Amino acid sequence: AFRRERKSPPDGIQAGLPVRAGAASTSSAAMSDPSARAMIVELRAANAVRRVIQKVRLATPENIEALEGEVFDCMSEHLADLGSLHERVQQETEKALEAARNRVADIEEKRASDALMAERPLALMEEVRELIKHLQPGLEELRAKSRLDGSEPLAVEEAKELDALSESMGSRIKEFAFECVKRANEIKAFQLPESAKKQWTTVAAEIVEAKKQGELLVSRARAASTKAKEARRKAAIEARQADFKQTVVEASAALPAAEQFVVSAETIVQPFVTGKRKGESVLLPLCDDAARAVEVARDQLEAVREDLKAAKDSVVIAEDDEQLRLDAENFLNSEFKRPHIRLGQLDRRLQRVVNIVARYKRELRAVRNKALYKTLKDELIEKAKGKAESNAIDQVMPDIKAAEKEVEPFGGHRAMSLDAMRALAEQVQLAIDHARASLDAAAYEVCPIDDGLDDDLKRKLREAVRPHIKR
Repeated sequence: AFRRERKSPPDGIQAGLPVRAGAASTSSAAMSDPSARAMIVELRAANAVRRVIQKVRLATPENIEALEGEVFDCMSEHLADLGSLHERVQQETEKALEAARNRVADIEEKRASDALMAERPLALMEEVRELIKHLQPGLEELRAKSRLDGSEPLAVEEAKELDALSESMGSRIKEFAFECVKRANEIKAFQLPESAKKQWTTVAAEIVEAKKQGELLVSRARAASTKAKEARRKAAIEARQADFKQTVVEASAALPAAEQFVVSAETIVQPFVTGKRKGESVLLPLCDDAARAVEVARDQLEAVREDLKAAKDSVVIAEDDEQLRLDAENFLNSEFKRPHIRLGQLDRRLQRVVNIVARYKRELRAVRNKALYKTLKDELIEKAKGKAESNAIDQVMPDIKAAEKEVEPFGGHRAMSLDAMRALAEQVQLAIDHARASLDAAAYEVCPIDDGLDDDLKRKLREAVRPHIKR
């Protein structure tokens, strides 16, 4: 209506607008007209009221009364100036007020509907906030007992209490997260109004932040406890290191003396490996001397080992802290490992002495066997040829068959008593021993090799005579 009014002002005059320079004479003429001046006053008054009406159209439940009062006040103020436009402005005012009241009613209805829809979600959000609030005292206690500011180191007992509290708070944070997730799932099932959505976004961020801060605090508390216990373990180990080392030194005091026995054994076998090889008359007695020296040295080394074992067993590590006990045992083992490594080295040196003597004896035996082989081979072959038609083996067969016959009752042993089985076993063993003795005697008759000879020499003699006693 205001725009229509402005499009058709009386006598071509537009109220409230600047007049173009070309229309100066017309404007002056209009201003001198009383009816034109009255129209301008009416339009200005109407425009003032209409500006307030525009504000009323955007009214809310919070400001509707104030805007209505402002409209009424403005109408009263400009009532005398409205003139012929009073009725039209009055109608516009009533329509604007009616539209504003309808708008406010719609807003209130929407708010009521939103409040009804958000009632359960809002209650759940309040429960979540209570969970967050309930979690805070425990976290504050954990922060205080952790002494994260480094003002004072934790004592051992305090570290144990902190471990228990950290474990408890870790469980509470997990329970807190579970309860929040349960409520969050229920909230998400609702069609939330915009206002509730904003609140839920804030609450969800608070949940994430509370869980994050809680887990971080628990982690830092555990780290502080671990640091305190490690410092205590380190101090305790350092305090006992000197005692452990002294124990090892005392237990291995006999090791240098034992090493001298090893040196003595090595000195005895020096003629076997250095210089011109000496004769049997010199080296054979040295073999016996070396064997005795090795035996004595090994006894000395074993005595040192027993001393080390007794010393280690005498050390008592009474610690409630499992990790501290393990650290102390590891340090003690590392200290005792050094003398044992030295003992191992001495054992290998003694074994070298034994190997040197054994190699010499093998070489000497090989020389002797070679000479004996040449001497005994032809004689043994002649004897074997003379026994080629011997029936000595045939004479053994009755004894073997007798032993086999004695074994036959064992087939029915299930029906025999234990005493009967034992008696039968003794009887069978006698028959087997008799058969074996007969077989050995027959074998010696066919191939008379002295059992006291070296095993290697006996093997070579058997191979030489085998073609002659094959049958």
